[in-house]
Amino acid sequence: SDSSPGLPPFLSTGYVDDRQLDLYSSEWRKVLPRVPCMEQNMDAEYWDRSTQIAQGNQAVFRVDLGTLRQR
Repeated sequence: SDSSPGLPPFLSTGYVDDRQLDLYSSEWRKVLPRVPCMEQNMDAEYWDRSTQIAQGNQAVFRVDLGTLRQR
C-alpha cells in the first residue's frame, strides 16, 4: 500500500515487445508518451482518453487496497 521510496503511489505503463510506449503517474495525473512514434502519431484525443482510463484505474486500485486492508 505504501509506495517505495522515490516512487509515486500509482504508476501505469504500456509496453509492446519490451518497449515502453506510455506512462501514467499519480504525481502528474496524465498519460505521457515515452517514444517519439507515439507522440507523433497519436492525437490529443487519444492522450485525453488514455488519461481518463488511467485515472479511473487509479481510483479502482485505491478502493481495492482499502478493501484488502479491511480483510
